[in-house]
Amino acid sequence: MPSKSSSPSAALRRAALLADPRRPAALEAFRRVHGIPGTQLCKQMAEHGALLLRADAAIVALRDAAGITWCGAYACQEPTQRIHPDRTLVDTALLAGDPVFIDDAQQSTEGYEDVEALGWRSAAAMPLISHGVPVGALLIGRASGLPWGRREPRALSQWMTYEAVLGERRAGQQGAGTREGGDLERLQGELERLPLPILLMDGDGRIRFVNSALAALAQRSVQDCVGLPARALVQPELGESDAGLDDLRAGRRHGYSGNRRLRHADGSETRVRVVVTALRYADAGKHLYLKLVEDISAGDQVARAFRQREETLRLAQRREALSHLAGGLAHEFNNALAAISGLASLLSEDLPEADPRRGDADEILRVTLSASDLTRRLLDLTAERISERATFDLREVLRAFTAVARRVLPSTIDWNLELPPDRVAVTVDRPQFEQALLGLVLNARDAMPTGGHLTVSLSVLTRGEGEAVRVAITDSGPGIPASLMDRLWTPFFTTKPAGSGLGLAFALAVLREHGGDLLLESAADSPATFAMYLPVVQQEAPKAVSAPRPVTPEAKGGCVLLVEDDATVRTTTQRVLARAGFRVIEASDGPAALKLFEQHRDEIDAVVTDLQMPHMSGGELVARLRRHRANLPVVVTSAHPPEESDPRELRDEHTLRLRKPFTVATLVGTLREALDRGD
Repeated sequence: MPSKSSSPSAALRRAALLADPRRPAALEAFRRVHGIPGTQLCKQMAEHGALLLRADAAIVALRDAAGITWCGAYACQEPTQRIHPDRTLVDTALLAGDPVFIDDAQQSTEGYEDVEALGWRSAAAMPLISHGVPVGALLIGRASGLPWGRREPRALSQWMTYEAVLGERRAGQQGAGTREGGDLERLQGELERLPLPILLMDGDGRIRFVNSALAALAQRSVQDCVGLPARALVQPELGESDAGLDDLRAGRRHGYSGNRRLRHADGSETRVRVVVTALRYADAGKHLYLKLVEDISAGDQVARAFRQREETLRLAQRREALSHLAGGLAHEFNNALAAISGLASLLSEDLPEADPRRGDADEILRVTLSASDLTRRLLDLTAERISERATFDLREVLRAFTAVARRVLPSTIDWNLELPPDRVAVTVDRPQFEQALLGLVLNARDAMPTGGHLTVSLSVLTRGEGEAVRVAITDSGPGIPASLMDRLWTPFFTTKPAGSGLGLAFALAVLREHGGDLLLESAADSPATFAMYLPVVQQEAPKAVSAPRPVTPEAKGGCVLLVEDDATVRTTTQRVLARAGFRVIEASDGPAALKLFEQHRDEIDAVVTDLQMPHMSGGELVARLRRHRANLPVVVTSAHPPEESDPRELRDEHTLRLRKPFTVATLVGTLREALDRGD
């Protein structure tokens, strides 16, 4: 934005400008050409300017030594109060010599009195030139503080040149009258020099002239354009009418603008914006109509890219909300499963081995743990997590994944899982890998809307200089058309009405992050096979898992502070720990636990606490307890895996995490391990 017009240097430039001896003649010529005091042409100019910038209103302001003269108001009232001529946007535009844009006058420190008097928030000023001298400005405004875009300054600069040319043309016409041949040739020569695409058409809508800029944009020669019906070259958008020219001919409008399609010689099209005005140029009793054309296809591409990124953000926000919802549901569901598994474990231990009811209790425990594993898989697939890589037997990963993935497939699709007999070890971030795999399975599902066969096969093969693990996903769908093969991996490209176009790109990124790759290993128009490749991990024998210590009343374990907000889980856990030989002090939340810890500080040997609780989280509780005893053994129970964002107190050697639901043996074994570390 230019400096304030009342500064000393601006005042000197303004004085020099107003003292220019050419100004009186230039002002008089402008008034004569534009019909002042009959302001019809100025109204047309204001209307065209507002159309060009998609603004609400516009007005012409002429500046002389005596002040400002208003004329040609379009959709606004001429200011009636006294305005200091040195504090106006008109002066700023005169001194700048170029269009000036104000995004929000209420936030501007300049204090433009003419903009304030007009009641506008956003404003633009285009200097008006007559005989090479700036004589005033066209002010264009919006009632709201809507920022101007990138195209407006360029469009207004080009139109300023165009208006100057037409002003000279009108002056010549008034001075010499209408001369059919020479005047038209002179006007065409002037329009040819303009950088923006322009065409002239007659009252029948037939093209009389195009300049080189428009011929280049249309990818045609000038000779091919002249004589064509204008609507054969510049066509309305689909579903829209083009009645503007009819309104111009009938005198109902002085100009109009809108988006159109510019048709090339080869049949292709470019989206353009047009501004059309009627010229007071008589040609055998008929008027000519000037059409300015601006290529907006690049802006459309930016808008499409913006919409795609907006959709990606919306999907990310939806996914974040889903993650929070899944976390809350998993917490509540796993609390219920923890109570069921604890009671089933107690019941199983109380019944003799020969009692058939013990088998029922064991089956309840098995089903509960299976449901817990399903919940954990769903939670991992929806949650945003810090990458945690570990070594897995990929056969077990695929078996567990199948339990989740088959639930998203319709019954019309047969699932076939092919696994080798030997262990296949890989090091992956399991949730990320499963999410990439799920995306490929969903793509396969969408390729078989009426049903089919889906095969997931695992193998180890030689690839390059070494071995690689290959997971192939093959569907029985019609395959991928050859026309789409080159665009398949392009981010945001999708053929699905509600797709994001990120599924394959995400899967490829995950595989390459793990040192692997994702390939399409099928020809076009044949059933698709996507193959995931991962590096092979040196086969190692699985580490032996030590059996938990026997849970007997004789195994005394000390005093435990149990903190759990769910009453059923708290009661069940208390019974489990008491049967294992622990003395249990119960608390329903963090504040109650702090009071009990103060009362039994010397008795408490360890703490078992839930992570997510009202009033105070488990992490905050542990942090406050550690102020009193730094090496206090703690077991934190949660439906979530450990996160890098966990407090420091939850990531030291004296804290163990236990995922809900858990068996009696797992709980007691974990608690005793925490006590052993604290010894």
